[in-house]
Amino acid sequence: VAGMPDPAVVLDQDGRVIAFNAEAAVLAPALRRSEPASIALRMPELVEAIRAANLTGKAQRQITMLRVKGVKVAFLAYTTDTNGIPPPHPWSVNIASPDRILAAAKQAHKEGAEAVIVNVHWGGEIVPEYQSQPSSGQLALVKKLVASRFITAVIGQGPHVVQPIENLDDKFVVFSEGNLISNQSPAAGLPASTQDGLVALLHCVADEHGTRVTDVSYVPVFVSHPDYTVLPVGPALKKGEGDATLLRDSYDRTVGVVGTSEHIKPIPKQLPNS
Repeated sequence: VAGMPDPAVVLDQDGRVIAFNAEAAVLAPALRRSEPASIALRMPELVEAIRAANLTGKAQRQITMLRVKGVKVAFLAYTTDTNGIPPPHPWSVNIASPDRILAAAKQAHKEGAEAVIVNVHWGGEIVPEYQSQPSSGQLALVKKLVASRFITAVIGQGPHVVQPIENLDDKFVVFSEGNLISNQSPAAGLPASTQDGLVALLHCVADEHGTRVTDVSYVPVFVSHPDYTVLPVGPALKKGEGDATLLRDSYDRTVGVVGTSEHIKPIPKQLPNS
């Protein structure tokens, strides 16, 4: 749902909720995944807001704000391109550009944000699918973003594989979290890494000097087929869930690409002995 007008709720073909963004969660705290839409959308305020978002561009200009342990956090979501699919309206998605993102981050601070997290979907025009290292286009955009005092961190998805987590200009950048729920796999003629993903956890400190990310932890996950269960690798191995060999291989691939350092660590730091 990154880059969609706020609020957004995604339904499957059976009319059940499979995803929703932060603004929808704020409007409807009772939202639950897997619930029928007739139940999940029982709040008239949410239904009206979704209808309004689909009819006008007003929602695109609104900045999503979350309060985390007393800290006001702005969440900005963009996509670099739409893979050749023309958007139905100019405001249907936020197309990434340095000026547009930096202006929004500045506006977020004017509206009281103490931290600004930028989420970027990397489309096929900026990085080839299945590329595990950041492209020149990714690096060019990210360097402009982290140079701004208004941006706290950058998180990315899009290439269908994980990419490194790096510290650039004292800002953390999660270049790609890989796949979460996906039908991609070697069985479809694709790299094994298309079943790998991660959940990034930003550890922030807020004090008189502002809010900053001091460390990043990440949880390697694996999309198990054929039921498409997303398994956090460490807990799955402890519980005996999934194929242990596939899980260990996935963990090794992810950690091998994403890396480890004093301030960037996987969870768990190492896998239990087989």
